[in-house]
Amino acid sequence: MTTRALSPPSPPLRLTRRGRRLVAVLRWAVLSVTAVAAAVAVVLLVAALLAPGAVAGDGSAPPAPPGTGAPGPVVEVVVAPGETLWALAARHAPERDPRDFVAEVYRLNELPPSGLVRAGQSLVVPVG
Repeated sequence: MTTRALSPPSPPLRLTRRGRRLVAVLRWAVLSVTAVAAAVAVVLLVAALLAPGAVAGDGSAPPAPPGTGAPGPVVEVVVAPGETLWALAARHAPERDPRDFVAEVYRLNELPPSGLVRAGQSLVVPVG
């Protein structure tokens, strides 16, 4: 059986002055990027809380001229229990094609593709 001589432990890693400067600069860069990212996140959060955005048809914009494809007069309604978009079409625009009415309600309220509405939900609907 052969025995190997154990080698002495290697000395700890030592950085030169240039290496220490590089580590310090990298540490400063990472901290700076983190601070900027945190500041941007805070600004976006505060902006979202203070300016939640306007709801379509809330009167914040002047009415569009006729023939531009923009919605006409609108009214805000609260969905009753068991009420559907088709029932809203029959109640608020009986002379219109209900498919056009429902499509416009989707667009005005940015509804998800499922089109599910809940009782108590507030919707903006076209009049007439």
